[in-house]
Amino acid sequence: MRRTLDTMYRISGFLSAISMVAICAVVCIQVGFNIINAFSLRIFNANPGLLLPSYTEFAGFFLVGTSFLGLAYALKADEHIRIVLVVQRLSPRHRAFAEVFSCLIALLLCTFLGYNCTLLLFESWEYNDLSIGMIPVPLWIPQAFMVLGLYFLTIAFADRLYCTIATLGEQK
Repeated sequence: MRRTLDTMYRISGFLSAISMVAICAVVCIQVGFNIINAFSLRIFNANPGLLLPSYTEFAGFFLVGTSFLGLAYALKADEHIRIVLVVQRLSPRHRAFAEVFSCLIALLLCTFLGYNCTLLLFESWEYNDLSIGMIPVPLWIPQAFMVLGLYFLTIAFADRLYCTIATLGEQK
């Protein structure tokens, strides 16, 4: 089971990284087009008007993938920013209980958010909601990455909660 979860976290991080590279590619292509347009205007006194349609919208969609798909991987790698001013002053046992409490709250919130985002995804699918850019994109596509990332995060919090409780059991 541990191998399966660790593989899921790595896949989540990999998909997040791919989304980040896609943001970079979209922005670089549009910057390249802007440079070509500017040089063409100065040299030939004509603007070819090169444009990557809906590039800001696509970058935003990829940002959703980067953000949400990277959450579970970051949690597993202990890269989330946490408030440690109070927790570091607690005894190891009390620190574990604080961890259990915070994981339980986070698990409940992620489950609630994942459920409601899933409802939003199905509503977008049912009504065929489209983005408003030059290239209409079905909104369920970026929402699917958000929902997938939230479910990965929910599983990561359940895993962390289980491991923390198991650690408490070993300390007795």
